[in-house]
Amino acid sequence: MLRLLLLSPLALVFAACDATAPTPDPTGPDPIDPITADQSALVTAAFEEVEELFSLGFGDSGSAARMASASGASAMASMSALVDTTTYTGVYDATNAKGFLVQLQYREPQGVGVWQARVQHARDVGGLDAVESVTLSFLTYADLAGFVAALQAGSIPYLTGASNDAEASFSTYDTWRVAQVYSPAEGEAVVSYANQELRESVTVREPVATLNTNGTGTLRDGGPDGAVRTRYYGADFAIDAEGNVTGTLLRTLLSSGDTADGSVVSRNDYVNGTFRQTKQRGGDGVVIRENTEG
Repeated sequence: MLRLLLLSPLALVFAACDATAPTPDPTGPDPIDPITADQSALVTAAFEEVEELFSLGFGDSGSAARMASASGASAMASMSALVDTTTYTGVYDATNAKGFLVQLQYREPQGVGVWQARVQHARDVGGLDAVESVTLSFLTYADLAGFVAALQAGSIPYLTGASNDAEASFSTYDTWRVAQVYSPAEGEAVVSYANQELRESVTVREPVATLNTNGTGTLRDGGPDGAVRTRYYGADFAIDAEGNVTGTLLRTLLSSGDTADGSVVSRNDYVNGTFRQTKQRGGDGVVIRENTEG
């Protein structure tokens, strides 16, 4: 059975909360409750954001709307001119020597324009390099442009590392969300969320399984050295009521951060012994990628 433990909120993101974690039983971990559908969806969504970066790094994301922009200026120009468009660009904060991967999106649901920015980078969480996603929505293009300018100028305290109070940095925006994904131990993954309405930190001690309609499946949990892990299985994937998994393992994706420069690192290991790795960070208006295969 898939199970989780709800922890007290991390001080890094949830500074306003006073709750503390229970003292662990020295004879072993406390019993943990089953993952609910809502909590499983949060964990899966956080992993998928990280997994998508690997596909973007190797140029096979499958989305024609997503592109690596030649400059931050042209990315912003396309956002103001095109409907239902996503651009993928980089922002480099020279003051803090840190790069950010930025997805800018414009949509018109029900005919009303909505702009969104998703900023992904590495962030230290208790000595581990977590992958963090900050997603903000704006009701005007001017607000989006102002946020990107502030990001480039290094004037957002939470993103420069000058503050751990996300709410203080983002509460002036229309909507915002911070999500962190990292692994404190082999087989254990933590997903933390913060926004105006949700404060939650979920520790997964057993893999979160996804069964696809074509019979393939994935298992998501924690890997070594702080990296989160996703294992991909073939069309013979199956999992029983006790959580026992069968099927052909195809590849394992390990994703982590590098707080030295804000990079996000993803490595695919295949069962034949080969691998593909991409390390990505924002540059001065470009996305910088280091791709390695072997």
